[in-house]
Amino acid sequence: MLSYLALVSCCILFVILTEKYRTFTLYFTIFIALTFPFIADTSRWNWFYFAKTYSVIIPIVFLSTVQSKFYYKLEWLKIFHPYVPNTARLILALNIAEGCILLFSLKQYSTALLCLILIMTMPKFSFNEKQNLGFDNIIWIIGYSYCFILGFMFYPKDTNFFFPGLMAIFIPIIFCLTLRDWNVWLTFRVYSIYFILILDVIFSQRWFFDF
Repeated sequence: MLSYLALVSCCILFVILTEKYRTFTLYFTIFIALTFPFIADTSRWNWFYFAKTYSVIIPIVFLSTVQSKFYYKLEWLKIFHPYVPNTARLILALNIAEGCILLFSLKQYSTALLCLILIMTMPKFSFNEKQNLGFDNIIWIIGYSYCFILGFMFYPKDTNFFFPGLMAIFIPIIFCLTLRDWNVWLTFRVYSIYFILILDVIFSQRWFFDF
């Protein structure tokens, strides 16, 4: 029980710090992205795990960049600003499509159909006054969370990340309810997943258990 509480507490602290210290977060995400291929134990990964991992790393670097102060200090980056919301929308759609393909391969056709509906009904992205990129469509967020939970339940292999996966679903929702701002859901969702990814890298290393 204490390990679960520690995991939740660390994840909450992580997303708070990444939201508050955005320039540091940008450097940190780039560092992890560059070193990840060299430190992760990928010997037991299948195609889906590879695709999902890298489809998380790239969007995190993207989101960290556009939500950092660094992004607005470089004049040449401003020419890309009008395309940022639709680019983020496309990245999230591709991320959902990966899960949809897996569900089809597992013959979970009803849930895969729901994923397709999510892609077709995805809300428009925009920046709010606090420079958060996202949207405030509560119904869509609930539908996404529902499909993600079902995806975990139908995954055919045992995994130690069922609880962290659920945690990464509910913590962003709790933050949205606390802050009364659903536009921050995407930011907290992305960094919650990033926290799990970092844990996966650490606990998959044999040298970690030698200490």
